[in-house]
Amino acid sequence: GPSATCQQGSLHGLFGALIQPRVCGAPFPICWSQVMLFPSCHFLYFICSMFDFAFELARLSLKQKLPEIHFKYGSFLEDEGKFEEAEVEFVKAGKPKEAVLMYAHAQNWAAAQRVAEAHDPDSVLIVLVGQADAAFKQKEFSKAEALLLRAQRLDLAVKHYKEAGMWADALRVCKEYLPGDLEALQEAYEREAAKKGPRGIEGILEQAREWEQAGEYSRAVDCYLKVRDPGNNTRMEKCWMKAAELSIKFLGQPRSIEVMRTVGPQLVSIGKFNVAAELYLNLDMIKEAIDAFMEGEEWNKAKRVAKELDPRYEEYVDQHYKEYLKDQGKVDSLVGVDVMAALDMYVEREQWEKCLETAAKQNYKVLHKYVALYATHLIQEGSWDKAVALYVQHGTPANSQNFNIYKRLFVEMVNVAGMNNAEAYSSWADLRDLLFNLVSAARAWQPPDSCQFWCCAARGVSAEQSLGEGLL
Repeated sequence: GPSATCQQGSLHGLFGALIQPRVCGAPFPICWSQVMLFPSCHFLYFICSMFDFAFELARLSLKQKLPEIHFKYGSFLEDEGKFEEAEVEFVKAGKPKEAVLMYAHAQNWAAAQRVAEAHDPDSVLIVLVGQADAAFKQKEFSKAEALLLRAQRLDLAVKHYKEAGMWADALRVCKEYLPGDLEALQEAYEREAAKKGPRGIEGILEQAREWEQAGEYSRAVDCYLKVRDPGNNTRMEKCWMKAAELSIKFLGQPRSIEVMRTVGPQLVSIGKFNVAAELYLNLDMIKEAIDAFMEGEEWNKAKRVAKELDPRYEEYVDQHYKEYLKDQGKVDSLVGVDVMAALDMYVEREQWEKCLETAAKQNYKVLHKYVALYATHLIQEGSWDKAVALYVQHGTPANSQNFNIYKRLFVEMVNVAGMNNAEAYSSWADLRDLLFNLVSAARAWQPPDSCQFWCCAARGVSAEQSLGEGLL
């Protein structure tokens, strides 16, 4: 009846007061000034007695409160360092995870794992991760990695290795267990290595060697190609050569060609023309090999490769060689490749004697092309007498295109002052010989417009004869 209800309400209120901790986990309010007078052993006995009373009270009327009392008692025992007894209470309270966390906090990993496996399997992961974290702090890396492998949290292993600067191990674990994250991790590693300068380069080389030893040749090649050490060409050459060697040996032709398109120009840039060309030839990259040889001015090798391996490129090499000789001003060498181009260069440089000497070795027509050019040059400079002597020396062809030159020489001579004396005889004799040779050539040639030559020659001879008689 009402009295029973009132009694139950009173017990509930008393129990509520009992389980509210006030001092060191005590289950009900107590007088602090009095408790402080207790010896420690008496205090502990006093608190335990109160928990016993709380348990008894709950068993009698409020059994649903028992788990809460077990939890508070367990917390009290944990604070007192009585972990095994606290474990029992946490388990009775239906909160075994609290016992697991208690042991983990105390780094009693065996006990934490025992409780987790027996009462809370979901907490096994927490134990393994916590234990691994402690192992990393103690530099027990193998143990830590094994624990995280059991926990299937290798991402944490990668994270710990990165934070420890152990990139090789981070990459190894990522490659084996988290391949989808490997590319991003590799890029992060390369950025970190670039910040460290030479020390970072050593790290990249170490990683390349590890990939190579593991048979990951494509990744090893990528590492070798990413080495950048502008002050050490020897190291750069070794890395590029290693990348090319691995690609040719293990990665097949498409990948090898791709690598060589990177390695070849790099080798050429540091003056290793022959090395680059030989690597190109290993992959039948004929044009690239020829280009490398030409870049290194190895023209004979370039010509031989073109002739023996792909004759289509012979003209290509010859054309580049001509351009090279022109740019370098090596006219004498150009004669053996393109004599007409060499003769034109002699003209451009006004090396007339060399030009005519070389032209004379070709044929009469070539010779007189450049004699005419030289004669025109001399007339423009006012040295008409030298132009006359030039034709006397090399002959006077009856070419219609030369007629204006002959006419100009004649006009210049008969109109120049101071020629009516004995000292000028040799000049008049040269002009006479020029015209005589011209008449003789014209008679043999008989072109349609030969009458012009005849008239010119006749007038010239008559004038010369008259002048000669006057001088005599």
